[in-house]
Amino acid sequence: MAAAVVLAAALAGTQAVLDARERAEVARWAQVPGVVPALGDGLEARWEPELGDVLMMYAGAEVDDLAVGARFEDSGAQSAVALDPLTGDVAWRTPLTEPEPLLVDAAENFQAVPCDATTGDEPLLVCLVGDRYARASVRPETYGGDTSLPAPVAQEAELVVLDVATGEVVRRTPATPSTGMRVADGTVLTASSSRDGSAEVSAHDVRTGEVRWEQELPSGTGEREWAESGEPPYLEPVGDTVLVVLGTAAARFAADGTLLGTVPASALEMGTAILPARGDRVVRQDFGAAGGEALAVLAPDGTATPLPEGRLLTPTVDDGSEPDVLLLTGAPDAAGGLLGWDAATGTERWVVEDLLVSDVVVLGGAAYVVGFDRSLRAVELDDGSTRWRTDPPPPVPGEDPVTSPTLLTDGRSLVVVGRRGEETGVQAYALRDGRPTWDGTLPFEVEGVQPLGGRAVAWSSAADRWTVLG
Repeated sequence: MAAAVVLAAALAGTQAVLDARERAEVARWAQVPGVVPALGDGLEARWEPELGDVLMMYAGAEVDDLAVGARFEDSGAQSAVALDPLTGDVAWRTPLTEPEPLLVDAAENFQAVPCDATTGDEPLLVCLVGDRYARASVRPETYGGDTSLPAPVAQEAELVVLDVATGEVVRRTPATPSTGMRVADGTVLTASSSRDGSAEVSAHDVRTGEVRWEQELPSGTGEREWAESGEPPYLEPVGDTVLVVLGTAAARFAADGTLLGTVPASALEMGTAILPARGDRVVRQDFGAAGGEALAVLAPDGTATPLPEGRLLTPTVDDGSEPDVLLLTGAPDAAGGLLGWDAATGTERWVVEDLLVSDVVVLGGAAYVVGFDRSLRAVELDDGSTRWRTDPPPPVPGEDPVTSPTLLTDGRSLVVVGRRGEETGVQAYALRDGRPTWDGTLPFEVEGVQPLGGRAVAWSSAADRWTVLG
């Protein structure tokens, strides 16, 4: 009897340790962008945001359980907004510009106001706000003779900094209209380009506007055709560096503003995309190359190391574990598969062949992959071994065998969302071991789901509807 009591106590203690470890992991993963709040035992529709709110959540940030950013109102005016993403309730709204007749349909044309926010105590919201809009001058034949179709272009711009807690404006600073912006470590990074391909890049203290550093890139640095279009540069903090994308060209800076290297503009007819990958890696995708697409990892100085043929996977959620491992899936004419590429050594680390990848989440050293057949697999990032896997659910009448399910996680469960016959199916599995936990359906058509503003947002272009789930 005493032995049984001791054994029961030991088992209870082991389970308590496991439960405490899981709670700690869930709390840690809750801070990872894209991880949604606890989903419980089902998904249901919470509210249907307008397109302006969807664009605000897409181009804004999540701070202290609020979705914060800026949007175009029906009048064409722009307002900074903080709302509860679960209910749509507005915490505050601050007008930023006067009504603008040319921007009455701005949201319908998918125009968004770029915003970003600081983290930590007393967070600040930074928005790049355009003003004094005018129609772009175009040849009438470009739009079938209708010169009213091109989107209006801002003739002036401002960086507006607001207090996230109250919506109060902290400062407003004039900016060049063709400016890209990003916030990192209490600094607002900006880059503006000229039609000759030159660019000015700078970093200022978010709260005070004090200059941290400034750099100029000479004429011809940016792709000339892109520069002449007036498009703003794209900025992204990558590890301890800053990536500035100028069309198909790029420059990379150290945190103190030192220029580390540049990537010249592409000469390919179909163009090039330069984008951050996992960890502090940057990847160049060349479209129109032999085989349709070529990939290469770019070192900070711009040196390119080719990657195997295939498609780079960008996880929906990524906690940064095993940052040297880049994930690729098979080329279009291959039978899929998942490849783990070691960016530190420039070699293949592992490959999983029998897998057609639809979506992927990275947490705790594993890639959680949902296949087109709705099966799930947890793949160890360090060696490609399988932690656990699930069988695909049985088919239902009328189901298309080729679907594109998406994956959500709250740090405790993995939730597969996708069409099943005439319905949208939802199945949840325990992240720890792949055990099924619940399943259900959504009573409306869903084409996909993605985290926005800290919540899961489903969309249907056929129904022209966005729905926040919870």
